[in-house]
Amino acid sequence: MPRRSKPPAPDDAAQKRQRRSRSRHAGSIADYPTKQGQRWKFQIYVPRDPEKPELGEFRITRGAATRVATLGRCLIRALTKPQQGSPDLLVRRLRMLEPTVISAWRRLQAAGGVPSPFLTWQWCTGVLSEPDTASGTSVCVVERHGAIIGLFPVEQTAVAGLQTLGPAGWQWLAPDHLDVVALPQDRSEVARATASDILSRGGVDVVDLDGLADRSALALALTGSNPRLTRRRVVHRRIEHTVTPYLSLDRRPVLRSASLRSQVGRGLRAVERAGGSFAVSTDPQDVVDRLDELMRLHVERFGEASAVFATEDRRRAHRIAARQLAFDGLARIYRLQGPEADVGLLYALRHGATLSYYSSGMRPGVFSSPGRTLLGLVAMAAAEDGLDELDLLRGDHEYKERFASGVRSDLRIRLVKATPAVGAAAARRLPAGLTLLVERLRPGPSGTS
Repeated sequence: MPRRSKPPAPDDAAQKRQRRSRSRHAGSIADYPTKQGQRWKFQIYVPRDPEKPELGEFRITRGAATRVATLGRCLIRALTKPQQGSPDLLVRRLRMLEPTVISAWRRLQAAGGVPSPFLTWQWCTGVLSEPDTASGTSVCVVERHGAIIGLFPVEQTAVAGLQTLGPAGWQWLAPDHLDVVALPQDRSEVARATASDILSRGGVDVVDLDGLADRSALALALTGSNPRLTRRRVVHRRIEHTVTPYLSLDRRPVLRSASLRSQVGRGLRAVERAGGSFAVSTDPQDVVDRLDELMRLHVERFGEASAVFATEDRRRAHRIAARQLAFDGLARIYRLQGPEADVGLLYALRHGATLSYYSSGMRPGVFSSPGRTLLGLVAMAAAEDGLDELDLLRGDHEYKERFASGVRSDLRIRLVKATPAVGAAAARRLPAGLTLLVERLRPGPSGTS
């Protein structure tokens, strides 16, 4: 007959693994006055995963109960039913260069989760190393069961006395086609979690998301598909559309206009007669060297009117990004070479089957319309390389319209939140007849906005 094992001794039992469950939690129950009388509320903190305490907790709150007994039933329902807003998701703000962030970013990018060339890890970790930008930059990271499934880089800075949150580098980089970085099957869920975090996080008065792709998951989460997120948190919303022309490369001839083809051809022949040529630089060091010349020509031409290369810190950040991108074949400099030096340079980013025209620099007084000639040659070269599209990015400039075969829209979504700072600004700037708005912006009895 098999021998029975002895029950554990008291010391052994004390060292047995303690059972983890969601049955005991930290929280509170309190009453509060309303115009209709006394009401009760509770909040309780529940582990995201009882077996993984390192994932932290999420908060459940309920209120407006007329009796404590009613509140008890609400508590039971809250603990036994799935919570809205995906309680399995954890949203955190982390540093851009944190190893776990870079590792997850590279993994998502390799799997096709990056929707824009301005959201690759090479671009962001490079250009966002600019000191003024880096100081206010973080990454909104969305985790599920401890694994990062999405992210979005953001930057917070003071604008006109209000704390303003936008995409990282939005004030000087002019990034386009932005959305959350996530796999297609996770993008909507990640966007909702990111939007909720952006709107609910304290210390932000204005959300100014410039360069969002039209109908992107994040744009829909902030405005169209989930208006509950903005209710009672936003007192003003403004949406602007920005034209972003593009040239489809799937037709021949690539340049649709016969006049444009003729002008580009004449421009190339003039360069060749002078001993020049059309070339492309893809080697990382050569890309950086040519980018230096491009930035110098760009600044000489536009001066303070262009912010993108305005300071040495910004130029240094672009060099870092260009080297990282070129190392992986994602950046190149197209050149119109003159007899002694380059007369035109165009900086382009490759993303999938799309080539994006980011910036250019031209040497004046050497050839007629070198920018038009160079852009036409770039379009034809991209088509020969098997690419599907030349994205001309934002701006309705006349020369872009000549090349474009279509246009799409980017969005700028500006949300003014109900905060005391916004209320104070409204009181200073608005007519006396709009005091109702100011009253709405004032903090409630609890001291929160």
